[in-house]
Amino acid sequence: MRKEIIISRHAGAIAWLREVRGLKTAAVAENFSANDIQELNEGDRVVGTLPITLVVEVLAQGAIFDLIVLPRLALSQRGSELSPTEMNDAGAKLIRVKGLELEEVEDQKKGENELSIANAILGIVSNLGDEDEAMEYARLYIKAVKEAAEIAGEEYDFDEDEVYRLIADTDSRF
Repeated sequence: MRKEIIISRHAGAIAWLREVRGLKTAAVAENFSANDIQELNEGDRVVGTLPITLVVEVLAQGAIFDLIVLPRLALSQRGSELSPTEMNDAGAKLIRVKGLELEEVEDQKKGENELSIANAILGIVSNLGDEDEAMEYARLYIKAVKEAAEIAGEEYDFDEDEVYRLIADTDSRF
């Protein structure tokens, strides 16, 4: 038998789901964890609000997730308990989430170390006319940065190939 679970800590939302949306026999949970999600079966229905990462897990179990949305909720009403009538006035509806794909956002600072090192090298080698001398300086500079990090007990945090790519994009000798 298919399970229906309401996820909400708001009495008004639970009442709205039971009275207006007909979820009269659905179980209610204030919180929903990864362990709870593991117990879901294909076709089970979860209704309410959850962090998006948990919604992805619900869907991965083959369960259905319906999100409560209140598109006309006044700013002054946020965080307050609403009655089913107030929820209707705020345009309450359920939105079925059919799929989500999450992708980690790369660190905004990623690439800053490479760019900083490349710019330092370019600032010095721009005065060097010889290609071999410029390349040797770049290798020595990168080696010195790595050694300095090791002496400081830190792992160097840059991609050497990316440094060379950045240099090559600017200086045709590389």
